[in-house]
Amino acid sequence: MNIVAASVPWQSGDEVLLTDHEYGAVIRIWQRACQRARISSPKIAVLPLPIESEDQIVDAIFSAVTSSTRLIVVSHITSPTAVTLPVAAICRRVRERGIMTCVDGPHAVAQLPLDLDGLDCDFYTAS
Repeated sequence: MNIVAASVPWQSGDEVLLTDHEYGAVIRIWQRACQRARISSPKIAVLPLPIESEDQIVDAIFSAVTSSTRLIVVSHITSPTAVTLPVAAICRRVRERGIMTCVDGPHAVAQLPLDLDGLDCDFYTAS
């Protein structure tokens, strides 16, 4: 995740979007990356509770997307809530809008069948 955060060529006005279910260290990585790039702090998409459908999650994330959103960072399986997010659906919708995706996947690697090509994300990170 640090390598991705240090490698994206940011431009003035770019935004990073995270969810409120991201791991604390991941949030801090992106806060630091935004400071270094001199862009605004990451925006946080609030996911609904209780989560009742995949569409509800995707809609919550995309309700926070703006024309300045350059990258969406999303967990495959969230650390604080252990929710499996519909990353394939998120990545498909992101791709349609020309936004990059970075999936935080350390919990998913050993728990889910993983088809990185099928996800079509820009970055998939795991420790």
